[in-house]
Amino acid sequence: GKDKNYDDQAKKFFKAIATTPVVSNAFDPTNDGIFLSNIATLMKTDSFYKLEEIDQEFYYDILLRSSHAGYIDKHVISSVIDLFASVRRCDVAVRVVDLTFNLLCKRTGQWIGDQKDKPILAEDDGRFAVAIDAGMVESLLKMLPRFVGQRQYPALRDTMYNLLDSVHIVVATRKKRST
Repeated sequence: GKDKNYDDQAKKFFKAIATTPVVSNAFDPTNDGIFLSNIATLMKTDSFYKLEEIDQEFYYDILLRSSHAGYIDKHVISSVIDLFASVRRCDVAVRVVDLTFNLLCKRTGQWIGDQKDKPILAEDDGRFAVAIDAGMVESLLKMLPRFVGQRQYPALRDTMYNLLDSVHIVVATRKKRST
């Protein structure tokens, strides 16, 4: 990654995390993000939901920091999109959609729209393509009715809007580039 907040030692640490296989027979030399994919997979389990919120934060944090350091690939993105179908609580749904937004946006995790005098650009719209191909939009739409009427439903709806709006920005950027 190109983020100035990460020195070489931090980047080495996150690369080690991102590329460490958790099961020897699952080692796939073409999947640099196998550990990160497995973190997303662990977030589907009962044991994740039994954790205190502060402990759940570790899972989100390691994925976000690895993304900002540049270690997110199509396997990790697909694993996170797969989480949409298994989310059991609205508060977790909000966090997972927000996590997805930050994984797909610029490597800095910042909004990809107009920033004062900078043009609209998507640093890595390939991430959005992977997410869309993994069924992100359909999964979002299927998730929404499960949480209607819950206290955090408005936050979920707003977070989903931010993610879908960023897809529109990426599409608009592509159209600008192609003309």
